[in-house]
Amino acid sequence: MFQATIQKSDLIPALRVLKQITDSGKPTPMLSNILLETGNGKVKLSATNWEVSLSLTLPTDTVSEPASIVIPCAALLKILGPVKEKAVTIREVEDHWAHVEAGNLRARLPLVDVDLFPRTRLAQDLPLRFLIDANEMGRAIDLCLPSVRKNESFKNLMGVALHTANGAAHWVATDGHRATKVRTSIEQSGLDVPSCIIPPLALKVWRAVIGRDDLVQVHY
Repeated sequence: MFQATIQKSDLIPALRVLKQITDSGKPTPMLSNILLETGNGKVKLSATNWEVSLSLTLPTDTVSEPASIVIPCAALLKILGPVKEKAVTIREVEDHWAHVEAGNLRARLPLVDVDLFPRTRLAQDLPLRFLIDANEMGRAIDLCLPSVRKNESFKNLMGVALHTANGAAHWVATDGHRATKVRTSIEQSGLDVPSCIIPPLALKVWRAVIGRDDLVQVHY
């Protein structure tokens, strides 16, 4: 059965990023949950809303044999908010419940059948298009996001168009009144391909998780 002890300083930021996906307003209740998986001394947290998917891998102090659970993201984040202890233990018990323990905190949350959680394609299943410096990527996102259309009257404008050509990545956004185009250098490129449109939520999630001085792999 699932059991993992995770540092709160690692877990809370991860839950906050994942909550942006689980709170997307989709009518499917399952999408308000996250998948937790243990293996190789780490725990992976995953969320999806069908349009945007994200997996984050965290170190653990103690971990069970490979196991997985599906747990409500917002509820877990809410009960851990006031906790001052550094370590949080999440433990699966019988009858589809999880016990959450941190210092004097003792709480339990309902679990959902793991088989019902949507499975999405992994980045490794898609061709590697290019490598880009995290600072360059963050700059492109910061410049383009203000120009993305905010309402659904023109859905094709609700995102950033991205394509690669001549060893560079081109990011383009417009709301019909203003336009932003950013050119970033890339470390490596596969075949140049037609533009893809990246939804704003995906860009915000990318911005939240990419670290400084990282080299980011982009697959699509």
